[in-house]
Amino acid sequence: MNEAPATDVKLTTPALTNQNRVIVLVLIMASALLFVTGTTIWFLYRAAFASISARLVETAQSQARLIEAISREESTHPELHGERASEVVLEQLIDAHLAYRGRGKTSEFTVARREGELMVFLLGHRHDTVDPPDPVPFGSDRAEPMTAALSGRSGTMVGRDYAGHTVLAAFEPARVVGGDELGVVAKIDLDEVQAPFVTAGLIATGFSVIVAFFGAVLVVRISHSFVTQIQERSHLLGETIAALSESERRFRTTFELAGVGIARVELDGRFSIVNERFCEMVGFQKDEITQLTFRDITHPDDLAADLEHARRLRAGEIDRYAMEKRYLRKDSTAIWVNLNGSIVRDAEGSPRYFIAVVEDISARKRAELEITSSLAEKEVLLREIHHRVKNNMQVISSLLNLQSAAIDDPRLRVVFQESQSRVRAMALIHEVLYNSGDLAGINLKEYLVRLTDSLTRMYGASGERIRLDIEPDEIKLKLDASVPCGLAINELISNSLKHAHPDGRQGEIGIQVRVVDGREIEFVVSDDGIGIPADLDVRTTESMGMGIVLALVEKQLGGRLSVDRSRGTSVTIAIPFDSVAV
Repeated sequence: MNEAPATDVKLTTPALTNQNRVIVLVLIMASALLFVTGTTIWFLYRAAFASISARLVETAQSQARLIEAISREESTHPELHGERASEVVLEQLIDAHLAYRGRGKTSEFTVARREGELMVFLLGHRHDTVDPPDPVPFGSDRAEPMTAALSGRSGTMVGRDYAGHTVLAAFEPARVVGGDELGVVAKIDLDEVQAPFVTAGLIATGFSVIVAFFGAVLVVRISHSFVTQIQERSHLLGETIAALSESERRFRTTFELAGVGIARVELDGRFSIVNERFCEMVGFQKDEITQLTFRDITHPDDLAADLEHARRLRAGEIDRYAMEKRYLRKDSTAIWVNLNGSIVRDAEGSPRYFIAVVEDISARKRAELEITSSLAEKEVLLREIHHRVKNNMQVISSLLNLQSAAIDDPRLRVVFQESQSRVRAMALIHEVLYNSGDLAGINLKEYLVRLTDSLTRMYGASGERIRLDIEPDEIKLKLDASVPCGLAINELISNSLKHAHPDGRQGEIGIQVRVVDGREIEFVVSDDGIGIPADLDVRTTESMGMGIVLALVEKQLGGRLSVDRSRGTSVTIAIPFDSVAV
C-alpha cells in the first residue's frame, strides 16, 4: 500500500517536467522569434521613416525652389504681367497642384502665406475638397509644420497639421519676388507610415506563437509576409523617385528655356551650372564657362562693386542685389548686362552658392549713349547760337554807340543811348546763358549784377555818387520770360539813373526781387531821388520807357505794375511765379 503511491509519484514527475520544458521551449522560441521579428520590423520602420522624411524634404525644397524660380522668371518680364506677377505665380502653383498625384493615400504638399495673425492656405486638400482649408491662427497647436515654414525655418517634424492629424512633415520657406513669403509643407499622415508596420507586428506576434508549434510552414508564411511588405515599400519608393524626377525635369526645362541667362556660382566664384542663354551672351560653351570664375569675365572697372555685393550677400546684410555691369565675351568684346544676384543657404543658414540671373542690356546702353551724344551736340549748338546772338547784339550796340557819338542833338543822343541800353540788356541774357551750365533758364542774381554794372558805366553813375543795393532771392527765370523781364528792369533802372539824382547829387537805388507766398515774384526798383511829379500818370505819359514797361509787364507777362511816391520813387512789378520761374 505504501509503494503504490511512491510509484505514481515517480511516473508523473517526469511527465510534468517534460511538459514544462515544452512550454518553456515554446516560450523561448516565441520570445526569440518575437525579438528577432520585432527588431526587424523596428529597423524597417526606422529606415522607411528616414527614407520618407528625406523624400518629403526633397519635395518641399524642390517645390519651394521651383516657386522662387518661377517668381524670378515672371519678375524679369514685367511687360507680360506687370503688377500681377505674384498672382500669376500663385495661379501656376495651383494648376500644378491639381495635377500632383502624391505618394500615398494621405500624402500632399500645401502652400500658405501669413496674413496678420492667420495662416491662409492657398491649395485645397486633395483628399477632401478642391477648396483651401480655413485659415489657422498663427502659433496655434495646429498646422505646426506650416508655422515653422512661415517663421523662416526648414526641416522635418512629427506634429499636427491644419486638420489636427498627426503627420510626418517637411517644411521649407519660399520667397516670392515682390516681398511675399510663402511656406511649403510636404506631409503624410503618421498613421499611414506606421500602419504597415503595426499590422506586421500584430501578425508577427500571432505567427511567432504558432511557429513554435508548426515550425517551418509558419516561418515560410511569415517570411512571405515580410517580402510582400518590402515589395510594397519598394513600389512606394519607386513612385516617389518618379515624382521627384518629373519635378526635376520641369525645373530643368524652365531653366534651359529661360529668356535670361541663369548661372549657379559657387562660393569660390566658379560657374558650376549655366543655361544656354547665359552661354550665348558670353560666347563660351558650357564646358568652357565651367572652367572660369565670374572674376575672369567681369570687366575690371565693375569687379570691385560686384565683389562688394557678393560679400554683403554672404554676410547676410542683403538678400539679393541688382546692378548694371559689363561682361567680357570670349572674343574680348564687352556687353552690358543687368545682374540680379541672390544666395542659397542650407537649413542651418550657412551660404551654399550664388544664383545669378542676367539680362543683356547692350542695346539699351547703346541707345542711351546715342541719346547722350545727341543731347551734347544740341547743347553745343544751342550755346553757339546764344554766343552768336550775343555777338550780333554787341555789334548793334557798338554801332549805336558810334552813331550817337556823331550826333550833336542831345535829345537824339539820349534816344540812341536808350536803344543801346535795351540791346545791351538783351545781349546780356544770351551772354549769361552761354557762360552758364544750364541752358533751360537764367540766374537772375547774376544777370542783375551784370546789368546794373553795364548801366552805371553807360550813364556815368560811379559807385561813390550812386550806391546800388541789390537784394534778389535765388530765382531762375524761364528762357522765354527772361527777355521781357530783363527789358522791363532795364527801363526802370535806367530811369532812376537818368532822372532820380540830377545835377550830380548823391543817392541810392535799390533793386529787390522776392517770391511772395510761392505765387508771385515781385521786382521792386526804388530810389531816394526827387521822385516822379505828382501830376504825371505813368499810364498816360508819352515816355517810351514806361510804355515799354507797361506793355511787357501787363500784356506779355500777365503781371501788374504799381508806383509808390511817398519817399522818392518805388516801382513794383508783380508777375505770376509759374509764368516766369523755372
